[in-house]
Amino acid sequence: MESESRKNEQRGVEAENTEIAYFAGCMENYKEEGLKKAALSIFGKIGMNVELIDGTCCGNPVEMIGRENEQLGKIEKELEEKGIKKIVFSCPSCMQSFLPLNKKFEIMHISQFLAGMDLTLKDADMKLIYHDSSVLGRKLGIYEAPRKLLEMMGGFVEFEQHEELAQCCGGDLAFSAAFPDMAGKMAERIVEEAREKNATIVTASPHCYHQLKKYGNVIDIVELLDRCL
Repeated sequence: MESESRKNEQRGVEAENTEIAYFAGCMENYKEEGLKKAALSIFGKIGMNVELIDGTCCGNPVEMIGRENEQLGKIEKELEEKGIKKIVFSCPSCMQSFLPLNKKFEIMHISQFLAGMDLTLKDADMKLIYHDSSVLGRKLGIYEAPRKLLEMMGGFVEFEQHEELAQCCGGDLAFSAAFPDMAGKMAERIVEEAREKNATIVTASPHCYHQLKKYGNVIDIVELLDRCL
């Protein structure tokens, strides 16, 4: 059985007496574990107590096939029992699934959470280009917070099509599974523009990161922030 000290080491922060939870979804737990570790490292560096909620699915795949998200009710009960008031996400798809709970909990992407703080960040020392996630941008309307953080790390350049007009990378799990060739071409198009601008792509979504890194030089904003704190 995992010891309590090992659990705290994995979380990076003590979870006692906190009203803030960090929800790590399936992509962070099973595909891109480094992103979860980076997020927890960030919370530790800024001295922020968070309750790690992981090992459970947000229910987004069930919603995508038109079924009721029964998982959300179970998570809601757990959060209420723990006294959580605010939930922070790195995954926009998980965040979107939690929107029905936004009257009970404050729901935030990690870029919003950190952009609202008085942080001192080091220069990233690389040319960066920011990719807008379709879910984080067009569905959740979050454009400013990631850009504010990137400016604090030395600035960035934009894709020709960005914000509301940003091209999808094809990283949606259902789409990429059903149409892998098309999803690959969508990702390659984005990576090619970044290469032309000699820039490293920054994502703010585990799904986009997982897709684009197959084709080019990519870093997620949580990894970048962890380096620059």
